[in-house]
Amino acid sequence: MGEQRRSRFSRADYGSRLRDSAGILALVAETDSERGLLSLAGAAVQEERAATGYTSTQENTWMVLAAQAMVKEAQGMQLTVGGVPQTGALYRTWRGFALDAGEVAIGNTGQS
Repeated sequence: MGEQRRSRFSRADYGSRLRDSAGILALVAETDSERGLLSLAGAAVQEERAATGYTSTQENTWMVLAAQAMVKEAQGMQLTVGGVPQTGALYRTWRGFALDAGEVAIGNTGQS
């Protein structure tokens, strides 16, 4: 994303691009705004998070608030996890030793 486009989700006088983008994402998700704006804000958060190795408490808090706001987006998800159907959000962690038995295949069977 170019510098001009990245600055749309940030204020120069305080905050960080990551914190401000996560705040916008939370607001957009909570207000049922246009799906394109949700994707744009999500991409900004993803890019900014990938660009930093350290996150502040403020950034982490806003990312959690954004994730909570997006839960309703995940309610209609249809996935398969290891061939087993899964509806809704998927919150799961696999540690290395759990993967020694083989791959875990996750598939999107829904429309989004």
